[in-house]
Amino acid sequence: MTSLAVEMQLTGLDRAAQAIERVTGFDRFELMDVIGRLVQLQTRRRLKSEKIGPNGELWPHNRKGSAPLYASGALHDSIDYQTGLGQVTIGSPLIYAAIHHFGGVIKAKIGKALAFMAGNKKVFAKSVTMPARPYLGISPANAREIEDVVEDFMREVLK
Repeated sequence: MTSLAVEMQLTGLDRAAQAIERVTGFDRFELMDVIGRLVQLQTRRRLKSEKIGPNGELWPHNRKGSAPLYASGALHDSIDYQTGLGQVTIGSPLIYAAIHHFGGVIKAKIGKALAFMAGNKKVFAKSVTMPARPYLGISPANAREIEDVVEDFMREVLK
């Protein structure tokens, strides 16, 4: 099974968290879970409504002319996260997640051609080039939002 994930490490956060944990006994896993959930929501928002990569580039339109990466909502719904000690991993287990993120060429494996619908028209092609539409990652606005949430979290812990 193919999947795609991005792992984040927030520099300096782990050392600060360790120091606060020694003083207050706070749970670093809870903080990582809060960050993971936020990044999951940011990524889902990017897919559903923003239609722009974390690098600020607009995604190329698809052949149907519909919103890229949100035809059925399956990719959006599959975005999930896992937390570890000082880390968050976010991604999708869907087999087509990586080709949408990185782009690439899809070739027929069985038969002479790929067959798919583009609008109301059936299309046959030996290969299809998918443009990259990076959706995983942290934009500058996402990073500021994460920083604000971490600050709020730490403020509550230190009360």
